[in-house]
Amino acid sequence: MAAQKFAATSPYFGRLLGAECNMQESIQLFLPAVIAAVTSGVSKELVSVYCMFWLLSRAFYIFMYALGTEGLSMLRSLSFVLSLAVSCKLFYLAAAQ
Repeated sequence: MAAQKFAATSPYFGRLLGAECNMQESIQLFLPAVIAAVTSGVSKELVSVYCMFWLLSRAFYIFMYALGTEGLSMLRSLSFVLSLAVSCKLFYLAAAQ
């Protein structure tokens, strides 16, 4: 695969590939949470706010992941936890309806 070859020569690109894999894993929890919230009757405005917060926290996570500096690992972890909390909150809102 060409991407793997390029990742071997560019550590920055390799980190971006890692961030992409992490995003694919994270979205597997987020999308069902959104579908559950919408189909259970949670207001679309509230779901939209949580979706925007999730998207911003994931974008921040990818940026921190791509930089790869150890000093920023705490911020990266915090943004991951926040995006996970959004997914959990959407499931909670769906169950509370």
